[in-house]
Amino acid sequence: MPRGNPKYIFRSDDFPLFDDYDGSPAKITQLVSHFESKWGMTVPRWVVIRMAQRLHKTHVKEPYWTERDENYLRDHFGVIPDVHLCKYLHRTRVSIVLKAKRLHINRKINLNTARSVALICGIPDSKTVMMWVRKGLLKAKKSPSKCGGNRMWNIDDSSLASMLKVQPWLAYIPEMPDSYYKRLVEREWHRDPWYNREQVGKMLGVGPEYVRRYIKRGWLQGVKVPGGRHTQVRWMFRASWVMAFLQDDPRNKYHRKMLSLTKRAKHLLFDDDPVHLYGAWLLKCPRCNRMVVVAVSSKHNWATRVMKKYLNSLDGHHECVHGHYVALEGTDALFKLQVEDKKSSS
Repeated sequence: MPRGNPKYIFRSDDFPLFDDYDGSPAKITQLVSHFESKWGMTVPRWVVIRMAQRLHKTHVKEPYWTERDENYLRDHFGVIPDVHLCKYLHRTRVSIVLKAKRLHINRKINLNTARSVALICGIPDSKTVMMWVRKGLLKAKKSPSKCGGNRMWNIDDSSLASMLKVQPWLAYIPEMPDSYYKRLVEREWHRDPWYNREQVGKMLGVGPEYVRRYIKRGWLQGVKVPGGRHTQVRWMFRASWVMAFLQDDPRNKYHRKMLSLTKRAKHLLFDDDPVHLYGAWLLKCPRCNRMVVVAVSSKHNWATRVMKKYLNSLDGHHECVHGHYVALEGTDALFKLQVEDKKSSS
């Protein structure tokens, strides 16, 4: 049964009066006079017109809003373009915008914008979230709604949850509001906590610069965190990664190798054979008995060949002017001597 204005109540016996309603001013005046004499009050003309519309006796530009239409508008306003809303609800864009204003909803209510994600993660700036999107850490797409001259970001809930599971250190727990995402990050912290480079250096008994060397050598697993200053690099390490490093500490093997190389270099004072050290050859000059570093091509990878070619390079030189470094380049027929005398240059 159609409902009228609470002040102007129409009964079922009043409906037959609208059977011959044609929308003419004379018919509207006739109905207004009838209801004024019946109710004993002044009846506006719009009351009669509205009741005729509810009884489908006249043309209605747009259908009345139902509860289903309002719920659909609340769930999709700002998420999909207004063109699709108009097609689905069979209304004009002005009608949709006015209805949203009357329901006190805006276009951001259904969007996870960069600003809202920054508040969820406890970060003061939304530009950091946009940087995550550019680096591929967080999946997002542009929404049809605009804020100023630019379209707003729409970040999916599943994408944000997967990012916090893989890299939970991007969020700042003390500033995060109580939500599902804060509990997710706290659960990841209790499962496998993470530390920065200074904290890991204290665990390993070395400085932060040594931790970076371990990363470059592939000994320690670490993740570079985007953000910070232009010259600043932030690293994060899981506790399980540090435990795996300590379980099979490669530093002992490396130190033993360095000790052995140093020992071999000391024995060179008693032996005349060159020693291959870090891509070069360390030998003792037979003229001045000084330590000389010789760089040759990969063809001469035997100690006897290196010593022979070095002696051939000294032919014609009455004095030792080679200094501490000698680079031999060329073919087997002719070798050129490149001299770097550190004492003379200094």
